[in-house]
Amino acid sequence: MSHELATQATRRMRQHKYSEAIELFEAHLSTWPDDLVALMQLGICHLLNRSEQVFVAIHTQVSRKLDILDDL
Repeated sequence: MSHELATQATRRMRQHKYSEAIELFEAHLSTWPDDLVALMQLGICHLLNRSEQVFVAIHTQVSRKLDILDDL
């Protein structure tokens, strides 16, 4: 069911409904916190919604997760 949220969030993002997309991505990520694609899309929505600081925080979080994967 939660992947449906990511699909809906992506649709809202493409419709430029960033606030709605943010809510849906956050709901999806509450169940699937390691979904890096959804996390990056969430960050992009924040950036396009004029929340640059939130975007930077999410980008940093994704970078750290990718660094951990590189160490495996």
